[in-house]
Amino acid sequence: RAAISSTAVVGEARHRLREECIIGRTGAADLQVIGRGVSRRHAEIFANAGAFWLADLGSTSPTVVNGLPL
Repeated sequence: RAAISSTAVVGEARHRLREECIIGRTGAADLQVIGRGVSRRHAEIFANAGAFWLADLGSTSPTVVNGLPL
């Protein structure tokens, strides 16, 4: 499990993903992101057909990639 804080100075983080990885604020998430705009179970990264995909899990705040909501 890895954790990221919005106040942390981030250099480089590496995390070996399983086929599915939950991103969220809870400590039970595979990738924990600490911040007010992050839901307990915010998004999921998953492998499908040789590619990785990102899906919003119905969070109150939208999941945003490159400035665009999913």
